[in-house]
Amino acid sequence: MEANALLLHIEEVGSVDPRVAFSLLRQCAGFCKLAHLAHGTLPSQAMSALKAFDEDIRSCFSRSTSVDTSDQAWQQAELGLSRGGLGMRSLSRHSPAAYIASLSSSGFNASSEHLKL
Repeated sequence: MEANALLLHIEEVGSVDPRVAFSLLRQCAGFCKLAHLAHGTLPSQAMSALKAFDEDIRSCFSRSTSVDTSDQAWQQAELGLSRGGLGMRSLSRHSPAAYIASLSSSGFNASSEHLKL
């Protein structure tokens, strides 16, 4: 299913039960489902798409829960649960570290020329 279609369905669920919509958004459409993209794609090649996805997630959250999120509130929502957030991690913020971690774990000897993030 295309990401935009999934987000629209989650918004529909939100009109009935915002708690279920939030759970679906976090578990089925969020960071974890696209983390493999962040690990395997040079961040400079995917950053615009990752930022657009992050914004789509934020918009879906706002519409499905009827919570208008300020920038400050969304920054807190992006924090992990143990840090007082909602666990809505940002793909665009985490992708450079995820890519470097993937290179490192593969044994790749990365030089600065390979890491034009």
